[in-house]
Amino acid sequence: MGFFSWMTSDTDESISNAYSSRGPLEVWVYLPDGSILHEPSYEGYGTMAGRTLMDEDEPRFATKPGLKYEDLSPARNCPEQGFFYDEDI
Repeated sequence: MGFFSWMTSDTDESISNAYSSRGPLEVWVYLPDGSILHEPSYEGYGTMAGRTLMDEDEPRFATKPGLKYEDLSPARNCPEQGFFYDEDI
């Protein structure tokens, strides 16, 4: 399985993984049921804070805590997959 990632809902940044040249982007994951997960070092395979998110119903990602799910836009897939950035080419 290859890398997979999203764009943050609050800043539209790629959620870079621990193996990328950028290093990991610390994020908070907001879920529709009100759960908030904290992931300081995403590994790039769809699991954050021990929870597989690829099957979740619209997780939303932010670069800071204390936000509300309904105030964040739906997450988009990251075209760079959290790893393959132009500056690395």
